[in-house]
Amino acid sequence: GFNLENDKFLDGLRLMRSTQYPTSAPSFELYGIERVEVLRGPASVLYGAGTPAGLVNLVQKRAQADGDFTELGFGADSNGSLALYGDMNRVVDDRFAYRITGKLGNQRTDVRDIDNERAYLAFSASYALTDATELEFMASRHDDAPISPTGVPNGFVGVYDLDDLRDFDFADPSVNSSDRAMTTLSFGVTHDFGTGWKLNGTFRYTDFDWTYRNLYISGNTGSVVHRGVIDQDEHFDSLAFDLRLAGSLTTGAVDHALTFGLDAQRFNEQATTAFSATDDIDYLAPSYGDLTIGAPWYLADKTVDAEQYGLYGLDEMAWGNWRATLGLRHDWTHQSGGNATTFGDTDFGRDDEATTGHASLGYAFDNGPFVYLAHATSFLPQIGTDVDGNPLRPTRGRQWELGAKWQPSAFEGLFTAALYDLTEYNRTTVVGPGYPAPVAQTGEVNIRGLELEGVAELGAGWTLKGAYTFADSRISGDNDGNELANTPRHSAALWLAHEIRGGVLE
Repeated sequence: GFNLENDKFLDGLRLMRSTQYPTSAPSFELYGIERVEVLRGPASVLYGAGTPAGLVNLVQKRAQADGDFTELGFGADSNGSLALYGDMNRVVDDRFAYRITGKLGNQRTDVRDIDNERAYLAFSASYALTDATELEFMASRHDDAPISPTGVPNGFVGVYDLDDLRDFDFADPSVNSSDRAMTTLSFGVTHDFGTGWKLNGTFRYTDFDWTYRNLYISGNTGSVVHRGVIDQDEHFDSLAFDLRLAGSLTTGAVDHALTFGLDAQRFNEQATTAFSATDDIDYLAPSYGDLTIGAPWYLADKTVDAEQYGLYGLDEMAWGNWRATLGLRHDWTHQSGGNATTFGDTDFGRDDEATTGHASLGYAFDNGPFVYLAHATSFLPQIGTDVDGNPLRPTRGRQWELGAKWQPSAFEGLFTAALYDLTEYNRTTVVGPGYPAPVAQTGEVNIRGLELEGVAELGAGWTLKGAYTFADSRISGDNDGNELANTPRHSAALWLAHEIRGGVLE
């Protein structure tokens, strides 16, 4: 029920584009991803600041030491998009392997003049320094030119044919431009002490540049659409690492799986934005090119320096059929910089710290289900001040979850059910007119839901997956009684998959 646009991680380290939520994190080429992991509920105890909804972790394809393979392919869609991709893994000897992954293509939208070109190239290598120590290196490069369709005027919906509106370009090819590049460099080390304890460290550097110009819609009069131009130039670079020590020990009748960690991140951002008025376009008699662009009526110059440090520990315990988990974390965050705009300045300077935790208790029935009760908390620093000039406090999240999991013995499958009660505190709500709009931290959101999921192997290569979610959201405070936007009460999915296990199409 909460926005996860900036709660995206890459190989366990946050991949963010801005400290100002909900700016979406940089997009990463999915062909370069080995798997996508979704953690639901507050995850601050392991990953620091974030929304109470959880996070999405992308895991890059990496060098494999178990054999050579090569994949080549192409893709196409009904909009005219084309793509060529390839993936090659080579094992040099019993200690060294490398992998090269690439994709070249475009992605067309319903608006035929928009053609988002993208090139992606990645390299990874692994080297066993000794039988106990392994080094890993990964690098990726994205070069693309994304342009989003300008949209459709609200006043046109229900007046003109919807398919024609989707196909119509309310922008102008002579103005549209985009140039985006992202580079990531990652390094990892794993050392097995041979005593049941293992040290794992991950480090990543990210560099991001995006120069963007497009038109936006500011209303309509009859069939005439009023437009403006947005110019955006942004750059950020970040350093992040996570050092984690994990092992096991036994105290009496209780087995412990312990994890201790330290992570840190430094983020630097510079961005300039300008909004200008430009010529209208008549939907019924469109004309493109030769636009007159006025002087900017809004300018913004933003700089951000942010640091985050976290210490955490986790103890997963087993005693007979009982299972319990205790986790604790403390974070320190520091932000500086500001946003100087035509209508005023915002100071981003602030320091926050918070303690978050996780506790759960479960019981594994013999040859039956596993049931559990869990509690977790989260926090997320905010930028700016309230209507009285006080710095905004971090938002806080708290969740209770009661669930059951069942893995049948008669066939391959997994079925889960969960009831949850999730609350976010210190939400900002607009309390008056102006720009930036004055806000107060009087808001609170509660979501209570039920999640049902199941997957079963039906035999002969057939797999069935299903899910259903009920979510009841309530806002209290200045918007008392309203529901969260874009949070459906009911959602469901059903997937039937077949793997061809013989013949030429195996």
